[in-house]
Amino acid sequence: MRGPECPHCHQPAMSGWNKMFLGPGIVVTCQACGRNVGVSWSAMWVIIPLVAAAYFAAQVNSLLIAGALWVVGSALMLWLNYRYVPLIAKTMDE
Repeated sequence: MRGPECPHCHQPAMSGWNKMFLGPGIVVTCQACGRNVGVSWSAMWVIIPLVAAAYFAAQVNSLLIAGALWVVGSALMLWLNYRYVPLIAKTMDE
């Protein structure tokens, strides 16, 4: 599986695992061309499953169900980030 594509050189910029933990305030260097890439601030929408899981986990009395909600919410957030959040060209002052 190829990593996410760099907006500059269209080569894999980083591993898919690293991209799942990339946020809008972080600028990383492309492994292929060395230019800066990141994600836009609209990527913050992918945190909704985690926030919803936290809310519902606080409402239930079962530790098992609360833990399952946290796991599902986290996994869904990471998958959405990997699948639907594109890399964009960044400069260090953005």
